[in-house]
Amino acid sequence: MSRSSLDDRESHESHDRLLKNGDDHLIDSRGWETHLGQSSKQRIFNHVSFIAFTSLLLNILLIVSFLCLWLRTRSPLPPWPDTLYSQSAVEYEIVTFNSDFPEDHSGTTDFYGASLKAEDAWRNLMKPYLVRISGQEASKLSRPTSQISRDPDYYITSLDVYHQLHCLNDIRKMNQDISATGSEITHVFQCWFYNPEIVFLNASSEHALVTLPLTDFELHMNMSLDMASPAIGNEKHLGSQNQDEQNLERHGYVQQTKRNFSLTAMVATCVNLMATWEALSSTLAAGLVSGGAVSLVYGVIVAFIGSLCSASSLAELASSYPTAGGQYHFVAKLSPKTSRPLTSWFAGYISTLGWIASAGSAPFLAGTQIQGLLVLNYPDSYVFQRWHGTLLFWAVLLGSACICIFCSNKLPLIEKLTLVLHVTFFIAIIVTMAVTSPTKHSAEWVFSHFENNSGWGNDAVAWSIGLLSSCYVLIGYDGATHLSEEMNNAEMGVPRAMVGCLLVNGPLGFAFLLIILFFMGDISAALATPTGFPIIEIFLHMTGSVAAATTMTAMITVMACLSTVPLLTAAARIMWAFARDQGLPFAERIASVDKRRQIPTVSIIVVSFLLMLLSLINIGSTTAFNAILSLAVVSLQASYLLPIILLIWRRLFRPDTLRWGPWRLGKAGLPINIIAVIYLLYTCIFLLFPPYQPITPVNMNYAPVVLGGALIFGCIYWPLRVSKRYVGPLTDAEVLEGTLH
Repeated sequence: MSRSSLDDRESHESHDRLLKNGDDHLIDSRGWETHLGQSSKQRIFNHVSFIAFTSLLLNILLIVSFLCLWLRTRSPLPPWPDTLYSQSAVEYEIVTFNSDFPEDHSGTTDFYGASLKAEDAWRNLMKPYLVRISGQEASKLSRPTSQISRDPDYYITSLDVYHQLHCLNDIRKMNQDISATGSEITHVFQCWFYNPEIVFLNASSEHALVTLPLTDFELHMNMSLDMASPAIGNEKHLGSQNQDEQNLERHGYVQQTKRNFSLTAMVATCVNLMATWEALSSTLAAGLVSGGAVSLVYGVIVAFIGSLCSASSLAELASSYPTAGGQYHFVAKLSPKTSRPLTSWFAGYISTLGWIASAGSAPFLAGTQIQGLLVLNYPDSYVFQRWHGTLLFWAVLLGSACICIFCSNKLPLIEKLTLVLHVTFFIAIIVTMAVTSPTKHSAEWVFSHFENNSGWGNDAVAWSIGLLSSCYVLIGYDGATHLSEEMNNAEMGVPRAMVGCLLVNGPLGFAFLLIILFFMGDISAALATPTGFPIIEIFLHMTGSVAAATTMTAMITVMACLSTVPLLTAAARIMWAFARDQGLPFAERIASVDKRRQIPTVSIIVVSFLLMLLSLINIGSTTAFNAILSLAVVSLQASYLLPIILLIWRRLFRPDTLRWGPWRLGKAGLPINIIAVIYLLYTCIFLLFPPYQPITPVNMNYAPVVLGGALIFGCIYWPLRVSKRYVGPLTDAEVLEGTLH
């Protein structure tokens, strides 16, 4: 959830003015109650019809979006034959393609391959996979093996997918008769002659010859499989029992956390931590000042498209590298070898800072909204104090930390229930606003009214700054990557969750925004609210009732409290992963895992403690604390940008080195990556602009100062401490040598 924009209240005089304005609004509320009593049934019927029609369109859009997502990422057909590990790890289709055999062999081949595209399929067939075998089995192999230093009774060697699929089930013994007669070459000869390092296991199985006629080069596979015999599928791939654990160990990590998140739970988690429509209620001010309705409406559309492209780009990488490291792991795999440690560390450093700041935004919003409600309900008795907000911040944060630690097994269920509240509160609020509001703006005003009150002379700059209101509410989709080691079928589930949360939150946020703009009333009155939140004034205007406005605001406050749980969870996971790779001080302690609960308890405590310390700044100045929270958006956007730029570089100049997972964008990948980079660069630039002119200490955007300070500290800390111990995620060669985290 994005940070709220509260102005600093420094003087008692301003407080007295706020109380007086609060009294005026209470008087106005009684007038609105009289007005509501005179409202016609026909007007209410029209509003109800309108909201029902809007809800119907929204539901249709959601259904179509989920259907498209399901069709795009649906599970493959069962593989054939189902005896090898590779067939459970690769997506199979029957494909005919150019054989690309060495020398003068050419033609087409039918095979069960790993891609819908022929050239990708053939390339993927030759990818190496690692396997852990016993010393007895290693002695029977025809190629060298590597002894595992930490487990000398076992060895690691590599298999390639092609021979796992087509050879190892019918070529078992080294003493097979390798020959070729007439116009045919046996498949045994093909494999042994051109691939001398193929792994042959000396196991018992009836051998069936697979011929390759030179006339048409159509590969006929007539395998006779002895399902009862020892097969490759029976060995422990990298010593693991579970496919997700196998995938994780292939990246150099051992499974330490419990995988209890389903796809539904992960989508719910990402939807809840983004909390788009709730966050939008707290960021309206920037858009209303810098562009008005036009900035908000088209800003949400632009931000949704840009975020969807960014999430889709990262989703491809998350499918290939489903680890809790997320962006810094992607950078480590995509960067040139010489710069890999430095670039991946800075990516992890920025991402960790961004997530810690993001985790502080939701409890800060909840605490200050509670103060706003106190100002609304008790204007004569409640005196606004910043330390009240800090104590409320602590209460929300500590409650969320307790849930993350002591209810860790129930987190998937908690997130599903939170998603139900997310949708229920949305429906309740938009229906109430549409039915009770005494005013309605025209469609022309909503879609074409531009209002620049920011002080910037250039309207394009003002609109771009107003766009940031929409950017704030559509970040955090990478949270799924940091929980990938706690999800079943992470290679497919994490990408689906990243894209799916945007497909849910985007339409909900846009519908909420339209209802607000159509029925909000006077913008200046909303911006001048004594509560510090324009949305509270908008609710009061629409309902004409303090009680109703309090109830509607309380729904948003409850969601802010509940959103703190997944935000804190994701922030703790990225800190834990970064410490596991020695990227942080006290790494060994922070990277420890509670063996009973199977969660990184220490990292949850550390993130909570850091946020409690930072919140003390709010007692001295809300502006300074907001500056720290502003680091969240620019840091996360920058952490998204770096791996996507490297992905484009690999696509263009070294496509053969890319390792793809089962979730892919295909030919649309490159243009989607480019759109994502343009969007992220554009927003990162304007995230650093001051929102108002002339610049004062109160309205100054301190994000560049905070980010610059963080980067300077990183540049100093890297050569002094980190460069001596940090190497980043393991390479494939290091995994082959048996080095596991």
